[in-house]
Amino acid sequence: MSIDEIALVCPSSLRASAEYHARKHATTTIRVLVADPLPSTDDLLATSAGRSSWLQVIDTIASDFVFVLDENVVPGPHYLQYIHGLMHTDEYRNALLGSHGMLLPASLNSKFDPASHILCLPNTILPSVTQPVDLLQGAWLLRKAWLPFLAMETDLAAPLSYYISQTLHQHANVPSILIPPHSDQEYQLDLNKDQCKEVETAYRENGAWQQLLNRRQHPTCLDYRQTTLMQLDTVLFFADGPEQMIELHPLVCRYTTPVHLVVTGKERGLDGVALDAALYESGCLNADNVIVHDLALPVADELAVASMAAQGVVRLIQVLQPQALVHIRQDKPTFHVMDAMMQAQDTTVTIGLPIGDVRHALWIADLPIDALKHWNDIDVDIVVITDRRPHSLSRLLQSASRAHYLGDAVNLKIHLEQSSDRVTRMLVNGFRWQHGQKTMRHRIRKGGLMPAIVESWYPSSDHNYAVLLEDDIEVSPYYYVWAKYSILQYRYSDASHEARQFMYGISLYSPRHLELLPQGRRPFDPVTAIGDDYDTRVPYLTQVPCSWGAVYFPEHWREFHGYLTSRMEDLRQDQLLNITVPGSRSERWKKSWKKYFIELVYLRSYVMLYPNFQMFESFSTNHLEFGTHVKKGRSHALDEFLVPLMQRDTILSQLPGKQLPTFADLPILNLWGQRVTLDGLEKVASNWHTNVSACERMTGRFDPQDLLCPFVRHRHGKKVKIGGKKNSGEIEYVEPVEYVTVAAGEATAIEGSDNDEQQQQQQEQQEQEQEDELWTENEAYLPVPIDVSQMSSPEADHQSEDDELMDVERDIETLNSLYYHLHPEQLHESSSSSGLAAED
Repeated sequence: MSIDEIALVCPSSLRASAEYHARKHATTTIRVLVADPLPSTDDLLATSAGRSSWLQVIDTIASDFVFVLDENVVPGPHYLQYIHGLMHTDEYRNALLGSHGMLLPASLNSKFDPASHILCLPNTILPSVTQPVDLLQGAWLLRKAWLPFLAMETDLAAPLSYYISQTLHQHANVPSILIPPHSDQEYQLDLNKDQCKEVETAYRENGAWQQLLNRRQHPTCLDYRQTTLMQLDTVLFFADGPEQMIELHPLVCRYTTPVHLVVTGKERGLDGVALDAALYESGCLNADNVIVHDLALPVADELAVASMAAQGVVRLIQVLQPQALVHIRQDKPTFHVMDAMMQAQDTTVTIGLPIGDVRHALWIADLPIDALKHWNDIDVDIVVITDRRPHSLSRLLQSASRAHYLGDAVNLKIHLEQSSDRVTRMLVNGFRWQHGQKTMRHRIRKGGLMPAIVESWYPSSDHNYAVLLEDDIEVSPYYYVWAKYSILQYRYSDASHEARQFMYGISLYSPRHLELLPQGRRPFDPVTAIGDDYDTRVPYLTQVPCSWGAVYFPEHWREFHGYLTSRMEDLRQDQLLNITVPGSRSERWKKSWKKYFIELVYLRSYVMLYPNFQMFESFSTNHLEFGTHVKKGRSHALDEFLVPLMQRDTILSQLPGKQLPTFADLPILNLWGQRVTLDGLEKVASNWHTNVSACERMTGRFDPQDLLCPFVRHRHGKKVKIGGKKNSGEIEYVEPVEYVTVAAGEATAIEGSDNDEQQQQQQEQQEQEQEDELWTENEAYLPVPIDVSQMSSPEADHQSEDDELMDVERDIETLNSLYYHLHPEQLHESSSSSGLAAED
């Protein structure tokens, strides 16, 4: 090969001698470059890159390739031609090649061990194959485009061979590849074995290099190899500065498995080595399993720091292949650049938690890794149904806006009834929702509560969930935390197949009553109902759907839509279906969506998760604002329905074992609050299915069609299965007979309540007539625009009213009457304070 020029680098003390020898080679131009090495210090040993003078003059080279030879190294006659030829192949075009190299010990999956030995190659231990190495020794054939990277002057305390290989790898994406020794000695490099020992000595004695290796910011080749052999379900944390580290500290320390923590270095206020020691001093129980990686970023502007931090994290992710990256969500370039670069990482889910929300997501450490991977798949809609109660609606919206959403985008969808007043519409239009998109819908024809709720949401995917809230609900600041934790635990874990099939939602409310007993509402204590077999505060499953704040799941709600559509159409036409729930008070609710949902869950064995915290502490409460039906001054019974909202996050501290149990470990109650098993519910549902449908029961498909096969009446009074062949014979079924027993006192109460409603309507009509008489003669003839929200339509309102709520009203009136009968002195005080007449 033709050599254009030879550059001989020497200190000024050897300049004369070097020039003398250069003149003796007339056929080849030898240029003498003088560069005095940096003075030797504890950090810059003789083998350090900082002591290599040629790095100071590398920018003066103009040729396409530079063949750098260390002292005391002799290449074979054809070694340069051999390496040069390989660098012109597609496989090795962008690689640094050599025949002698070293492997450093793996350090990313364990604490750094300074006593570990490095491996010099080639040797007799490892097979002689082409392989990546951490550093090449003795000779380096460099492309001109790589030279500027070598002049960056970083990590000069490391040995020269490490500096060259790592600088090109980290900044130019040029790997160091070891070529197996050639059979012909002319193609080999004669390397003094002492050079390998010098690097081994520096590995043990060079304090500055040891500190660099302790940062674990540069993965070794053995780290890459371990990745192909070990599939670790690990989590990677990123903290830019002490503030973020303080925020992440309780979550990092909650883990019981090894985790990796990346920090940006001393210049950003957080040194990795110091942090490692501080974890032990802070009492972190997981300190032994926290592996700290220090990127040691230099002082620079925020954009440059953000870019370098993201590149360093991505490099570690390529080696560690973590399942999740957890970092702090802030309006800073570091977060935005990191978030953008992580979008391209398909195998790692990014979890950005706002400052202040990490402490409410400590349960992340308890989630199975297969569930945690779906963190960003969950799409929650807050669905609000409102009419003409602006004060109640304002209270609900304000409480929802103060909640912790863990950095998620949560959309708010508000559905206004046709009769919603002008104040309500103005409130909705002007309300700012900062956690996602806000959408509104206003009905043009009054439909009542059942279509308002059922039609308010239809899932867009199997990851779309809805929090259904009426306007007299108020939510806890931690309702979304409870919802997301439960969804991840019971919907996305590989071990939650039964939960995905049978659990249809998550209640935010803790009921004090059983509402489906035939004799009416009765006090309910979940601790007593569950029994001594479970922890006192264990959440429980029950079939009863919650309408006072709950999350509903997409597959089950989609199935309910199909079921209700067919049920409503059948009631409007032939009424062929005879679907009932025996012994349930919901059979009296003809206009309540819950009646039909209860039918579905009873026939499908579906269950809902309910909280069970102290003193009925809940994530939602209902203020039960019925308008004129409940007298404001005489509503002592309302206290039985109100529950305290969780204002301080005690979710984990109250749960058994400080985490949500598995689905199999949750107690199950039926519609009437009795302890049952899932198999027991399935047996009851399967038996009752034969009484309500002529089709064979099919489960697990979230398709209601098997429930909607009516029996057709035969002219002899028998029932035959629809769809049977004429010649196959009729399949006869015994028509179920339902006996309903009503106590005389209850019948009288019901009749009395109907009379109360008639008297109430008459009173309202009289008040309206009196108000009309107050109009002056001129005012009566003034043109008045039509406002639907101010039009009186008591008959239409009554027809569309949810009779489940009317049932609650009657119970409250009954409880109030009993209360005042036992405490007559309270009646006078209540009437006086509210301005009501005593005889009222």
